[in-house]
Amino acid sequence: MHEFIRWNLPFESRHEMSAEALDIIVRAWTSDTLTYQGKYWQLDEAMPTPRPYQAPHPPVWVAAHSAASFDYAAKHNYDIAQNIDVDTVIAEKFATYRRLWKQYAHPWSDQPRSGRSWGACFRNARSPTTSGSTTAWLSSAAPIA
Repeated sequence: MHEFIRWNLPFESRHEMSAEALDIIVRAWTSDTLTYQGKYWQLDEAMPTPRPYQAPHPPVWVAAHSAASFDYAAKHNYDIAQNIDVDTVIAEKFATYRRLWKQYAHPWSDQPRSGRSWGACFRNARSPTTSGSTTAWLSSAAPIA
């Protein structure tokens, strides 16, 4: 919240602003020139360089916590990182994410990654198994199919 106060930006608009910014970033990664007329930002024939090495662009990770952020990530086929919950709640959220991802009918080959924000991530289709406190979280990463 402090960054919004410091720059005199409306905190309640953070989701719209972030979505618009991410739309610009992804378009910039995949375009030679970019013209964008949004609610918060406008660009006129911007020429983004350098281009990312990864095609079509690097993976996009969404720090997901709310239901809306999981839906946003699933809709756009973005990877998710999540924290601030106990393992069982994380497992439920990842199950919801997988359900939403399937509803948006993304190609199987585009299965997103999911992980905790402390850095563990993996492809859902190749999820490892383990024992201990993260069992529920890891089991939540079963293949989406």
